[in-house]
Amino acid sequence: TPTPDPVLQAELQAKKVALRDAVYYYLKKQPLTFLSDSTKHGALKEDIINVINEHVSSAKLSELYFEEYVVRGS
Repeated sequence: TPTPDPVLQAELQAKKVALRDAVYYYLKKQPLTFLSDSTKHGALKEDIINVINEHVSSAKLSELYFEEYVVRGS
């Protein structure tokens, strides 16, 4: 569900590439065991929210919803 805050929504859209890169680098630094552990789902969500919130100034995210995510080993 998109954010109801139009200012935050605009900022997220404007920073889409930077946010994607920040989340990518966060995930890349995490061990595969952490990412694939279903009991760590809550911690993973909190961490990603924090990464995003470091890059936005108009408001802060408090929820994040995953439709799905796939973990692949290298």
